[in-house]
Amino acid sequence: MSYSGIHKPSLLGRLGGLVGTAVVLVGTFLFSFFVFLDVRGPNGILLFYGELIVALAIAVVLHEGGHLLVALALGQPARKIRIGSGSTLVGFRVGGLVVQICTNPIGGGAVYFSGLDGSSRGIRIASLVAGPGMNLLAAVYAYALLPYDPTLLGVFALGNVAAFLSSAVPSTSVAGGQEHPSDGMQLVRLIFKPPTPSAYFEGDLLTADAHAALVLAYEDAQLAGAPEVTDEHLLRALNQDPVIGALFATVDVNSHLPAARTPASDEELAPAWSAGTHAIIESAFRKARDMGLSKPNAAGLCLALLAADCPAARLLKDAGLDEEAVRRLALAVDTSDSAAPGGSTSPDLPLERWGTAADHALSYAYRVAVADRSLLVGTEHLVAALAADPQSRSARAFTRLGFVLVRNDAKTPPSEPAAASASPVLSPQALKAVAGSLLRTGPTYPAGTGELCLGLIDQGAGIGGKLLAQAGITVASMERALRLEARDQSEPAGCTAASWPIWHVRAGARMGAGRWAEARDDFLVAERVAATDEHRALLRNNAAWCALMSGDAALTPQALELARAGIAFQPDRPAFIGTYAFALLENGSPAEAAALLDPVAATHPRPRDRASDLCILAMCHARLDKLETARAELQGAREADPKCALLARAQAELDEAAPIRVG
Repeated sequence: MSYSGIHKPSLLGRLGGLVGTAVVLVGTFLFSFFVFLDVRGPNGILLFYGELIVALAIAVVLHEGGHLLVALALGQPARKIRIGSGSTLVGFRVGGLVVQICTNPIGGGAVYFSGLDGSSRGIRIASLVAGPGMNLLAAVYAYALLPYDPTLLGVFALGNVAAFLSSAVPSTSVAGGQEHPSDGMQLVRLIFKPPTPSAYFEGDLLTADAHAALVLAYEDAQLAGAPEVTDEHLLRALNQDPVIGALFATVDVNSHLPAARTPASDEELAPAWSAGTHAIIESAFRKARDMGLSKPNAAGLCLALLAADCPAARLLKDAGLDEEAVRRLALAVDTSDSAAPGGSTSPDLPLERWGTAADHALSYAYRVAVADRSLLVGTEHLVAALAADPQSRSARAFTRLGFVLVRNDAKTPPSEPAAASASPVLSPQALKAVAGSLLRTGPTYPAGTGELCLGLIDQGAGIGGKLLAQAGITVASMERALRLEARDQSEPAGCTAASWPIWHVRAGARMGAGRWAEARDDFLVAERVAATDEHRALLRNNAAWCALMSGDAALTPQALELARAGIAFQPDRPAFIGTYAFALLENGSPAEAAALLDPVAATHPRPRDRASDLCILAMCHARLDKLETARAELQGAREADPKCALLARAQAELDEAAPIRVG
């Protein structure tokens, strides 16, 4: 499923469309009956309209060609040019550009640019003006040459004038759940507002090159008219990355790639991410953490693709791509950059302001995500929930602003079974929106749908932010609309089955600030309402870790019970093993803890976790009078992560044990 956010045409947009249409119709009538009749008589009317259709078709080609030529000359990344509308008559690719000619030659056209377009506003304005400008230039030339052939050149001039007026006059129409602004309206928006941000997916942060690869994969599926983004589209996108492409060239991947397809019609699909691509992206995050990287890069995506059981992976393996070479490339690329704004939730986020009205909307967003077979509750699902209840303050404000959310059902069934669970998780962008709503809420009124909506717009991230921005919904306009609507009936909600992830996030922020006891409390509050056994086990494990890190001896017995509950659910999970061993150590069982941790500590794939495990093991061996072993393990921990929070604690254990043993 996908969504489109449209703004009902304004008075300016509707009047512009009416004026442009009226001028074109009147001009055509006058020309045909007062000019053409004088030259060819009444029997030439059909010939006139036939010539006019040809002139309009040429005008469409000139118009779109003007957009494309200026864009290419100025370096704007054009992805497709479409001439006409309806079913595809001819479709082919020239390099990375799709050329599509449709059956209705006078049905308009379009030039599509990449979401990675970083062109300046001046360049965008120039390429936008070039289309109507080309029609105006053609009409002027035809008029200047009118004496040579008044009939043909007159019709040609008329066709270009009609194309110029219909595109240059600011107007807006809505068709098929999509807003279609004229070039004139786009120019007005571009002059007075910044370009609308593009967002095609939600999730954790990626490096800029990995983000670009996913955008290109999405666009490749969209340009092909595919209902889903598959591993083939991801492979094609990775091949466009200069670093990955150079590696692919060493084994000639290009000769193995299947031919790229062209769309069957002018319909603009919003493809969904297939279950296979979701699994590849999730695998890329795991592999990045295992390699000690803060976020996946393009080489990490390629590594995850290679490990998947899919046609693209088999193609790469058949071509002879070396997995170790891809791994070295992933480790060599700096991952300190970010393709999306970073920042963490404040450890003092006022969760007591979470209200029942906002919680009701968030709960509905979960239901929408399940219906969409989504692994994540994204900001687009949040927008859908905020617009769903006509009695809510947010929906009333949307109506006042003319905002309409359109749900675009998939035309064809997905190629793979849905992998979404019965309880999808909140995306990082949706979590930021929820946090933003709490910061928008005063101390005397719990968060409602209006605050949730403002939090979403404040963050401006994710697909939901894009939908609202496309429809022209700004913070200022939403604030004005909300002031005219009564507040929701909202009471303090506490931690609920829908909102527990934000408690989890605040607990993480408190861990980062070293506020271990407070973090433990947040994890325990969230654990009571978590939706699945896996979530509950993770929250119990985290609460146990925070209790142990707090250094409060009164909390160690409970920490052991919590850690035991976590490891009982998933005995082989390295993080659970480390926490349980730590709890055993602090409860007076260093030998049992060492026996549990010794086989896995040094081989933990993630450097930060390996450092923690080695510190715990060093403390165990220090208490067991194995000081040399403990020193070696402590040195290994320093090498794995010099910033490990347990280094000082482990060193203190060694310093305390050494004099006693020596004396």
